[in-house]
Amino acid sequence: MQMDVVFGVLQDDTADMGYDKVLKLAIGIKAWAFMLAILYIVVDYRCLGKGMTMTRKAREKREAEIIANGIDPAKDPLTRREPKKWATVTTECLLIAIACSAWAVFIRYLM
Repeated sequence: MQMDVVFGVLQDDTADMGYDKVLKLAIGIKAWAFMLAILYIVVDYRCLGKGMTMTRKAREKREAEIIANGIDPAKDPLTRREPKKWATVTTECLLIAIACSAWAVFIRYLM
């Protein structure tokens, strides 16, 4: 909903109510999303033992193999989960910033 407001404001600011700025922003957002998807795949393959792209059956089978072979779950990339405080704090701050900016746009342009 907030993107509708942003797109409306961009269109209003464009000469002849054109879509130039709207299209540039939408293309930029989609390009960013594509880059994030590539990054997720790379992180999955390098750091997470392909756990994000693995099917449920394959994951359960791999976890059973880890237990059956006596492999320490903390050493296998599929089952190793080390929470990083900096990552949690950064993510929470980004979430709060996104929510605040959405409310700011809402208040500024719809009220």
